[in-house]
Amino acid sequence: MVGNLKEQLKSGKPVIGTFTNVSDPAVIELLGYVGFDFVIVDMEHGPATTRELESLVRAADLAKLPVVVRVPGAQRVPILKALDCGGSGVLVPMVDDSKTAADAAFHAHYPPFGGRGLATYQRSIRYGQTEPQQYLEDVEKRVLTVVQIETRQAVEQSEEISHVEGVDVLFIGPSDLSMSLGVFGQPEHETLQTAIDQVVQAGLQAGKAVGTLVGTTEQARQAIDRGMRFIAWGTTLGMLSAGAKNTLDAWKSLTSSRSL
Repeated sequence: MVGNLKEQLKSGKPVIGTFTNVSDPAVIELLGYVGFDFVIVDMEHGPATTRELESLVRAADLAKLPVVVRVPGAQRVPILKALDCGGSGVLVPMVDDSKTAADAAFHAHYPPFGGRGLATYQRSIRYGQTEPQQYLEDVEKRVLTVVQIETRQAVEQSEEISHVEGVDVLFIGPSDLSMSLGVFGQPEHETLQTAIDQVVQAGLQAGKAVGTLVGTTEQARQAIDRGMRFIAWGTTLGMLSAGAKNTLDAWKSLTSSRSL
């Protein structure tokens, strides 16, 4: 069975994942075998269709890898489809206020807390092969609602957002946040760092996990030292690019030192 990402976060131990917009099940499966704690399938910027998402989650299940789906927004249908495909949770972008956060949590959960509709023939309930009451009890313990804090308004409202019931993680989007704050391309700028600290403090005081996107060991260390536990390290395309460049650099170094 796929691990319970929500329970892992409650333990206090940091978890590591990565973003992907590659619609290839083999890539997702490999990430699980390598040992990542989760993967975020990007359906906001990425090209994956709902049908492709189902195949990606199926591959992740083979490798016991939880899938968090970045949906386009806090609307009912994208969240419903992501979870019906078997996703372990959703990452909702551009959550600027507590109402949007509450909408996301409402759509991600079944009644009585939420408003998610139940269909017993879809993949997350094993096409009707799981007893419905058992399914409902299990899924409510597992579904993860992650809201993305990436604007000035979201930072200002971070305390209110963090107290929304059903929100599990506040995820800081550093690039969009830096643009919103007018300091894009300046990751160490005091304005951005102060905003990040404000979100982290709001989340931790409310008992919520906080996360962010990192690209280097130092960024990851800083995030963990601040108390963040939901860490997304780069993207699968970024990893492929870095690996390819390293191979070419080694090749160039080898051939330039020889007379061929």
